[in-house]
Amino acid sequence: MKSYPFILAGALMLTACGPIYETRYDYEPRNANHYCLMDCSDRRQRCESEQTHIYLHCQRNADRDYRDCMDQGRECHWSKKHHRYKCEDPICIKEDCEKDFSPCVDVYNLCYQSCGGAVSSYTVCVQNCDQVR
Repeated sequence: MKSYPFILAGALMLTACGPIYETRYDYEPRNANHYCLMDCSDRRQRCESEQTHIYLHCQRNADRDYRDCMDQGRECHWSKKHHRYKCEDPICIKEDCEKDFSPCVDVYNLCYQSCGGAVSSYTVCVQNCDQVR
C-alpha cells in the first residue's frame, strides 16, 4: 500500500508533461474597410499595453509581498509541551504573475469581423507534441 503515493505522483507527472496546444488565427480582409482594420490594430495594441501594465503591477506587488514576508524572520514561541522555545521560519511564496493577452485577441477578432473581415481559428501543438497519439 505504501507504493500508491509514488504511483499517483508518477501519474501526475506524466499528465503534466502532456502535449500543449495553442489556438492560432488566420485573418482574411475580404471587403473590410482599411481604416476600420487599423482601428482594430490600435485597440489591440492599447489592450496589450494595459495587460502589460497589469502584469508589471502584479510583479511589483509580488516582489514586495515576498520581501515583506522574508523580512518578518523567524517566529519563536514557548512550547509548554516541549518546555522550550520553538522557532519557525516564515513560509513565503511569491505570487506567480502571467501576461494574458487573450482578452486582446478576442477584442481584435470581434473588431476585425465587424469591419467585414473573416477570422478562422485552428489549434496547433506547440510543446511535447511527440506524445500525441
